[in-house]
Amino acid sequence: MKKQKEKILVTGGAGFIASHIVDAYLAKGYSVVIVDDLSKGFKKNLNPKAKFYKTDITDLAALRRVFRKERPDIVNHHAAIAVVAESMRDPIPTMESNVIGTTNVLVAAGEAGVKKVLFASSAAVYGDPKRLPIREHAPTRPISPYGLSKLLGEETIKFYALMFGFDYLIFRYANVYGPRQNAKGEGGVVAIFSDLMRQGKQATIFGDGKKTRDYVYVEDIVKANVLGLAKGADEIINISRGVEVSDRTVYDTIATNLRYDGVPLYAPHREGDIVRSVLCASRAAEVIGWKPDIDFKKGIALHCKDMM
Repeated sequence: MKKQKEKILVTGGAGFIASHIVDAYLAKGYSVVIVDDLSKGFKKNLNPKAKFYKTDITDLAALRRVFRKERPDIVNHHAAIAVVAESMRDPIPTMESNVIGTTNVLVAAGEAGVKKVLFASSAAVYGDPKRLPIREHAPTRPISPYGLSKLLGEETIKFYALMFGFDYLIFRYANVYGPRQNAKGEGGVVAIFSDLMRQGKQATIFGDGKKTRDYVYVEDIVKANVLGLAKGADEIINISRGVEVSDRTVYDTIATNLRYDGVPLYAPHREGDIVRSVLCASRAAEVIGWKPDIDFKKGIALHCKDMM
């Protein structure tokens, strides 16, 4: 008799990253349950083959009802407010969603007997590092409420893993980009620049254009979340390409693909923005056998093609 695939509950499954993960899980034969309040995600991203609950993760009673009914084997927790600038303006919603919401997910998961939790954390937990590339054992000094909320989420997972006995795998993502990224929501610079250029509008670079990030295409993120189902227990791993790319390079690469000849507007550096960031992802290869497949130029080409 063929063994039945596990049931996976994905929070934030109508959002940019998690909707791609849901698609991959379903394609591999898993049963998938989505929990999303649609405050950041979109109905159009929902895979009709997944069971959907419109539920706010800050509502513990509602979450408990979903978990008791569905009894998932694994939780993939991506629901979050993921905008640094928004967290700087008003930290409370970010902390409520990313800390209280995460706590609620873990409590409901633990009570329902979940075996493993995969968690989307961020390179923002490191802050401005003293050494590059950043390894997982580097000091965590977040410089934004968003980064702090993700670090608190990590510590909360460790605590409830001990309390309930489930395994966990924490992914510290570099800057993720690709199809379905919302330029007006959690959108990073790739989504924002490309959306403005497509409309023939001027894009703004904050700072001198030399600020750097490590960019990873969404399909490579999906690959890590598939591999992490069966591999890795009680681990924190970086998910990145390990290549430093400046804001001006991002701008120029997108402009070339979209045949845009406008010049950027430069504005002052924003508080909470990390100056340089590039991660070492060698541990991901060791723990779950993950390596990125798509380089930055190819990823931008795919992203821009999807917009046309």
